[in-house]
Amino acid sequence: MDYGMNFNGDMPISRILERALAAEAAGFGYLWVGETVAFNHPFPLMAALCEHTRLKVGSGIISPRSNRCDQLRGAFQTLKEVYGDRRVAGIAPGDAEGLRRIGAYGPALEHLKRCVEELRGVVPVFVGAQGPRLLALAGEADGVLLNYAHPDYIHWALGHLGRRPYTAAYAPALLLPDEKNLTRLRVGAAIVASGSPRAFQEEFGLVERIGEIRAALQKGRYDLLREHEPFLLDRFTISGGLEEIGARIEDLRALGIDQVIFATPMGRNPGSIERIGKIVGGG
Repeated sequence: MDYGMNFNGDMPISRILERALAAEAAGFGYLWVGETVAFNHPFPLMAALCEHTRLKVGSGIISPRSNRCDQLRGAFQTLKEVYGDRRVAGIAPGDAEGLRRIGAYGPALEHLKRCVEELRGVVPVFVGAQGPRLLALAGEADGVLLNYAHPDYIHWALGHLGRRPYTAAYAPALLLPDEKNLTRLRVGAAIVASGSPRAFQEEFGLVERIGEIRAALQKGRYDLLREHEPFLLDRFTISGGLEEIGARIEDLRALGIDQVIFATPMGRNPGSIERIGKIVGGG
């Protein structure tokens, strides 16, 4: 099994590079850089990670609604020419609320289909997916980034893939206890849950509960998420002590997952990165 570490453009590049080197030393094979409207753009950070590490570097994810596909193609081609064949394009429609704030509208699925076709042949393309329609499209790509952490949810998602490409489970992660980053973990899990598709919520009887979580996020009442913490951490994160994280990884391995990606806030704690190497280094 492969392992990836996610970073976002919400920390200084020097600090991210320090943690990326720690991930490389711990045995990680991939680094992924997320795109969020409020953070620095992924490509300068991806270039820095390519320059200072020997790992594969991917966008995880970047949206073709906030970036023109021809520009993405050119950027990935430049990374290839400078750093070799070490990059991966993880693309998805992106955060709908954030995209609306910058005036990025349009049919998400059609944008994504065109971008997958435009990027293929230049870079391996992984589609970030949660719902049935995106999962079906991901089955036609080089890989899929499943924004799920719980085995039940991943089993459901795999049933919608059709052809099975390289499959990664991508979720907020944290080695606990870590009081400094626990709120970030809780909020990250809430964002993933609230962005899940209606078909998924109905399948698992989560419509009302996720509605409450979404309302708390929209009001900025992150304190209200505490009452949902056990649910959020169990169902939408890879977190806990080393034994708990190791057990979750074994569950994912049994489902045939090819890569586990530890998304933020794990990358904010260099001590956690070093300790998680006990799992990562063993394959």
